[in-house]
Amino acid sequence: MNKWAAHTVWGTVIKLCLVSAVTVQLVGCPGLGDTTFDLYQLASGPKPKTDGGGNGEPGDEINQQRQSKTDASFFSSPRQDIDECAAGTHTCNITTEICMNLLGSYTCVCAEGYQRDGNNVCVDVDECTVGTHTCDAVTETCMNTAGSYTCVCAEGYQRDGNNVCVDVDECTVGTHTCDAVTETCMNTAGSYTCACAEGYQHDSPLNIVGIFRNHHDIPGHLTPSGSTHENNDAYTVKGAGSDIWHASDQFHYVYEKVSGDVEIIASVVSVENTHEWAKAGIMIRDSLNPDAKFVFVLQRPDNRVAMQWRTSTGALAGYVFPKDNTVMSKYLRLTRSGDTYHGFYSINSPNGPWISLGMQTVAMSGNDYVGLAVTSHNPGSLTTAVFDSVSVNGHFIE
Repeated sequence: MNKWAAHTVWGTVIKLCLVSAVTVQLVGCPGLGDTTFDLYQLASGPKPKTDGGGNGEPGDEINQQRQSKTDASFFSSPRQDIDECAAGTHTCNITTEICMNLLGSYTCVCAEGYQRDGNNVCVDVDECTVGTHTCDAVTETCMNTAGSYTCVCAEGYQRDGNNVCVDVDECTVGTHTCDAVTETCMNTAGSYTCACAEGYQHDSPLNIVGIFRNHHDIPGHLTPSGSTHENNDAYTVKGAGSDIWHASDQFHYVYEKVSGDVEIIASVVSVENTHEWAKAGIMIRDSLNPDAKFVFVLQRPDNRVAMQWRTSTGALAGYVFPKDNTVMSKYLRLTRSGDTYHGFYSINSPNGPWISLGMQTVAMSGNDYVGLAVTSHNPGSLTTAVFDSVSVNGHFIE
């Protein structure tokens, strides 16, 4: 595309033809003829001097000769782009952005581990939440950092000489809490359990609290240990653990064993904020193993809700948020009919109206565990959650 314009340059009328974004052609320049040159040369080149006795008009022969020589030198001398990135004159954020030089300018791109938000600002990518990290789902816990993440050994694991998180045998190293006389420590992956020694039996196989028959940490013994207390139909549940997520879970579970179709409803009054993804909610679980199949309707410390599930033993968990993820829930509901699980939430009452979170098909054994689950998402710390309006409708197994 050529565009013409007539201009007076240092007393000489010339025609400029714009050949491209950075190239200009001059037509009829004295001493130069038709000349094409770079805009950077024109922008940064020196203005040619004239002889003191002349006025730079074409009729002044001496001045015209000197000017033409100067012009030729001006248009042929090389000019270089200013690298603002190298010179440090750019405005990119030195932490979240990287300066990339362009011809005559520069651009700011998000540094690795950052992405632009709706305000065009480079913000940290939480690889732990979006699942783009490379931490082992069983033996490690992902911890987000600015622009990156780190993998720390999960509770019950420690790094060996090859920098791999391996199980800590609490029974062998003596860090268990089993009674030295009446119990025998049995090591498990990431934890341990205390079995009655030969000649002993537990005085009560149940740890009844409210409508639930039992409660304990999954897996085995977390540090610190969780607890459950009931008072006037309100349940205060404290749980530690890395998360209920990926291929294996760590949390405190208050449960009842059921068979067949079942419904559980509860109000999560509060969830202590040990992490933005600390969780408290209602669960139906295939077994008490950490990698068991489950469906979980949960509430976070900011009162937002979600539904999670694991469709096969040891598989990675899935999840769904409500379409309006700013919802502040007051009541949660989870039902099972056959192998179909349906999650709901309500902002009004334990009687609804109920808003669907979604449905999932999970083939469990049929003799499963239903109850309240709490995880701190912060190994070594307890999250306290308070539930009320708790009800379970189904066939309890003795």
